[in-house]
Amino acid sequence: MFYVASAFLEGDRLAYGRHSAIIAAFGKFFAKPERVPRVFHRYLIEAEKLRKGADYGLDIDFTVEEVASVIEQASEMLMFAEAEL
Repeated sequence: MFYVASAFLEGDRLAYGRHSAIIAAFGKFFAKPERVPRVFHRYLIEAEKLRKGADYGLDIDFTVEEVASVIEQASEMLMFAEAEL
């Protein structure tokens, strides 16, 4: 999802190196003005929480349903990007 968000941003000649900056800019320049469905920004925020938990947490326990949901969200975002970019 972060690469999809980065692709949208780079299409507007905006580039960011940090996950938090990508999320903020994607929200500001794409979700808020509704250039993309706003739910995609929510997906990014939730994915970032999971990433941080996986990278820095000590007791990580994802369910199959949680993982399947994130994969479905990423797929939805990618299909939208393929149609729009």
